[in-house]
Amino acid sequence: MVNIENCCICDFCFLNKGCIINNMTVTIPYKLTQGKELIIVPLEEYEALMQLKEIYEFQPTISQKKALANARKNRKRGETLSLSELKRRLGFAD
Repeated sequence: MVNIENCCICDFCFLNKGCIINNMTVTIPYKLTQGKELIIVPLEEYEALMQLKEIYEFQPTISQKKALANARKNRKRGETLSLSELKRRLGFAD
């Protein structure tokens, strides 16, 4: 059971007088929720979230994963480069 207080799910809120449905209780069948928590999201926000799923996510290669693991080990041992040393090694001028 989900208790919604001072909700704005009615069509009367465009009058900017607040919702006429206060302390409304919405019962959602257990079969639908399977015991999980639910949230109420405006449709526009839900659609924006669904579009985020379509954004490309970086997937590192095996060699990139190994390089990252090695960099983490070096950092843990305190073997890091200063910014000026990094620039020098990459061939950038100061």
